[in-house]
Amino acid sequence: MLQETKLRPQGKFFLANYSIYYSYRENQNQFHPSGGTAIAIKNNIPHYHLIPPTLNYVEATVVVINLKNCEPVNLVSMYVPPSADHGMFTFDIENLIQLGTYQIICGDFNAHHTTWNCSSISPRGTTLRNFVDQVGLEILHPDSPTRYGSYSTSTIDLTLIKNFLFPYEIHSIPEMSSDHNPVMVCFFFKYQLPDTKGNSKINWNRYRDNIRKNCDTNICNLNSADKIRQSGR
Repeated sequence: MLQETKLRPQGKFFLANYSIYYSYRENQNQFHPSGGTAIAIKNNIPHYHLIPPTLNYVEATVVVINLKNCEPVNLVSMYVPPSADHGMFTFDIENLIQLGTYQIICGDFNAHHTTWNCSSISPRGTTLRNFVDQVGLEILHPDSPTRYGSYSTSTIDLTLIKNFLFPYEIHSIPEMSSDHNPVMVCFFFKYQLPDTKGNSKINWNRYRDNIRKNCDTNICNLNSADKIRQSGR
């Protein structure tokens, strides 16, 4: 998922064996393009492009994937511009999460909060933190910063998930030449059950002996509170 692609309308790039879907910023400067989001997804993953509702504060691209033995999952690439109203931008996020039961929203939120390892709390960060608590989203963030400025670092590239309760890892990768690191999120869909070979046979004779030795099985005599307490000692 890509944010701030800075592509002009109808501008595209190509990756072999991938389908790429775009959202362009409207009314952008002709000579200095800005904003924009995109999602690149492998062709062998069943999916379709979903046009998002009208958004007033954020930019987003939405793709729905169909995983085996799972309900459809909405992937959302989101960019929250620094100029977005810090008290209103979550209205757009709320509209997006209404599109499906299962959501993975990755993006540059330009929101600072100590909850996700920023050194300070911004008004947008406070709004985002309160919003996710109210609607039941979970914020995933790496342990290391995702953006490196001239004099500071911050973690503003986040992942929001809704009803997607799989184990995961998330890392900020120190590669590329941007001031933002790529963020890698891995979900684990397969579980390896513990090996119980040799331990699954129950010794019922031993079980009965332990019950007889350690428990008073004559429950007919347990006719008072004192006797019940004494039998448990």
